[in-house]
Amino acid sequence: MRVSCGAYCQRAKYGMSQRRSKADAELEGLIRRIQEKRHSRYGSPRVKKELRNSYGKRASDKKAVRLTRENGLNAKMKRRFIPATNSNHGLAVSENILNRQFHVEQAG
Repeated sequence: MRVSCGAYCQRAKYGMSQRRSKADAELEGLIRRIQEKRHSRYGSPRVKKELRNSYGKRASDKKAVRLTRENGLNAKMKRRFIPATNSNHGLAVSENILNRQFHVEQAG
């Protein structure tokens, strides 16, 4: 990255500017509100879109990613479907009460 010596030294000496830290704190609060409202299902692209549409705040993709990651507000992944039926067992099969025909002799 190309950064001037003065900017690098100032950042190393004084840290992040107050203006940026206030803006980040405000965005962090809004992101928290969005994640609570949406049950932590929104990732950073959706968070960014919600910030712009609902709150009128503009944030870059990288800023949305950084703030969600730094504050542990990452989206929850959808659980994978696991079938509950296990047909490989030695138990007795229930009686066919409805008298349904499962074995067809001719396609019709």
